Amino acid sequence: MKILIVDDNEANCLLFKLYLSRYGILVTAKSGIRAIELFKEALDAGQRFDFVCMDYYMPQMDGLEAVRAIRRIEFERQIVWDNRVKIAMVSVVENESLMINAYLNGCDAYITRPCLKKQFIEEIRHLGILPGTAA
Repeated sequence: MKILIVDDNEANCLLFKLYLSRYGILVTAKSGIRAIELFKEALDAGQRFDFVCMDYYMPQMDGLEAVRAIRRIEFERQIVWDNRVKIAMVSVVENESLMINAYLNGCDAYITRPCLKKQFIEEIRHLGILPGTAA
């Protein structure tokens, strides 16, 4: 599995890498803009991402804008619904309005930080992309 971790905070990137390292190849981006570049490059190379862990709040382009751009790219490239990348929005803000907005804009999950590894993995497992039971 190929995973893209998008967060402008290095500590968060390291934590998510620790959580997800056993599940596949990890790539990190510190901005939504870079995430979109990496997403396009992976598609062009035929090595698409299976999962994106996207921070909600980032400078230049926030996670919501990046998710919309990724979904637009998938639409333009005629990627069918079942083959879309799974995207989890991650935020420190536990707010129903933000959560609904994330889902309406193409996210498959909304995870509130901080969370323990087991909670994080269980949330992702619900997307049907991780094998086994929570670590």
